[in-house]
Parts: sequence; C-alpha cells; structure tokens
Amino acid sequence: MQTITIKSLTPETEEICAIRLVGGFDSKHRHYPALDLLRFDNKAQFELIADYAEAGCAQSVRTIENLLIGELIRAKDLVFEGVRYVFDVQSFTEPSSLKYLVWEVLAQIIEE
Repeated sequence: MQTITIKSLTPETEEICAIRLVGGFDSKHRHYPALDLLRFDNKAQFELIADYAEAGCAQSVRTIENLLIGELIRAKDLVFEGVRYVFDVQSFTEPSSLKYLVWEVLAQIIEE
C-alpha cells in the first residue's frame, strides 16, 4: 500500500485534510467519520462562532482556523482510496488552503 506523509497544508493536500477533519465518502461509498471534535453531538458548541465567522467576523474566522490547525496537528493516519495518509502537518502557510478548510468546517458546523 502506498503511503503519503502530509507535512503541510497546500492546495495539493487540502482535500485529504478536509476529509480527515470533517469526514466524507470514498468512490465505493464507504463512510469516513469526522474527527471527534466535529461530530454532530460535539459541534453544537461551535455553532455561534461559526455563525459569526460566516458573517465575516475576523476573530471568529481565526478561532475556526486555530481549531482546525490544532485538529490537523493531532490527526492520525487515514487509509483512503487504497492509500495510507500519515498526518504530520507542521506548515499552514498557504492562505487559500486554510480558507478552503475553514469553509469546509463551517459547512459541517452550520449544516442543518
């Protein structure tokens, strides 16, 4: 099995990072759950912050960014589509990828 180590959040790694954070489905419709912090029963505590972030509150957006950075730093391995991804993310310097992840997380929190 091929192993890929994710060391930074970039446009090339943002999609697999999003799947690791918020969950998703592979091409065979197998479900990969969100990390514990973003599962349905836990995300209610973030709904107000997410509402403000969606409205453009910079402090709330930064709070969500810090949340997802922390979660990716602690993320474990993921086997997805026959590839083992090892998460050792230490770089979050790509603004467009960070913004992409923020909106993926916001969509999961606000989704109703």
